[in-house]
Amino acid sequence: MKIKIFLAILFLFIGFGQNYAQSERKNIRKGNEAYGEKKFTEAEVEYLKALEKDSTSYAAKFNLANALYKQSKFDQALEMSNQIINDSLNVEYSSEAHYNLGNSLSQMRQWDKAIETYKQSLRIEPNDKATKFNLAYAQYMKKQEEQKEDQNKDDKENKDDKKDKDNKEDDKNKDKKDDKGDKDKDKKDDNKDKDDKNKDKDDKGDNPKDDKKDKGQNQPQMTKEQAERLLQAIQAEEDKTQEKLRKDKEKAIKVLRKNNW
Repeated sequence: MKIKIFLAILFLFIGFGQNYAQSERKNIRKGNEAYGEKKFTEAEVEYLKALEKDSTSYAAKFNLANALYKQSKFDQALEMSNQIINDSLNVEYSSEAHYNLGNSLSQMRQWDKAIETYKQSLRIEPNDKATKFNLAYAQYMKKQEEQKEDQNKDDKENKDDKKDKDNKEDDKNKDKKDDKGDKDKDKKDDNKDKDDKNKDKDDKGDNPKDDKKDKGQNQPQMTKEQAERLLQAIQAEEDKTQEKLRKDKEKAIKVLRKNNW
C-alpha cells in the first residue's frame, strides 16, 4: 500500500539558532536518504534525532510515522499520525497524515476506522486518487469479511441443527432398540414357558407316540442323485449371475472411457 513522505523541508524555524535548525534538517535529510534506500531502521533513528532537536518538527514526525509503517510497527505509526493530526495546523500535512493513518488502520484490519479516516482525508483533499483507491479497497475488504462472517455463522447454525437432528435420531433409535429388547425378552419368556410345559408333558408320558415324530423317522430323505442335481442347478444359477455382473462391469467401463474428456 502506497504511503506518502516529505522529501523536501520547507519550514521556517522560529525560536532556534540557525546552526541548531540546520542540524535538525540535516538529520531529516539523512533519514530521507536512508528511507530512499529502504533502510527504514536507520531512517527511524535519524528522524528521532531530529525530533530530539525540534520536538515540533512536523516533517520529522511525518516521515518517522512512514518509517515505522514500513517496519510493520503499525501501532506506533498510528500513534505518530494521530499526533500530527491533532497538532498540525497545516492543511497539507493534515490530509497526508489522515491518509497514512488510514493505511496503518488498514494493515491492522480496522476497516471501519480506516474508511472514516480516508474520508476525512478526502474532505481536506477531495481529488487525491491514492486516497480514493485505498478507501475503495477498505470498503471492499470490509464487505468481504462481513460476508465471510455471515457464511461462518450459517455454517455453524447448520452444523448445530444437524447435531440436534442426529441426537434426536439417536434417541429415537435407542427407544426402538429398548422396545425391541423388551419384546424379545417377552418372547423369550413365552418360549421358555412353552418349553417348560412340553417338558412336563414328556415327563408325564401322556403321548408316547410323539417320540417317533421327534426323532424324524417319518421325514422324507433326499437321494444322492437328487442332491447332485440340486447342486448343479445352484452352480448354474451362480455362473449365470457372475456372467451378468461381468457384462455390466464391462459396459460401465466403456461408458466411462467414452466420457473421459
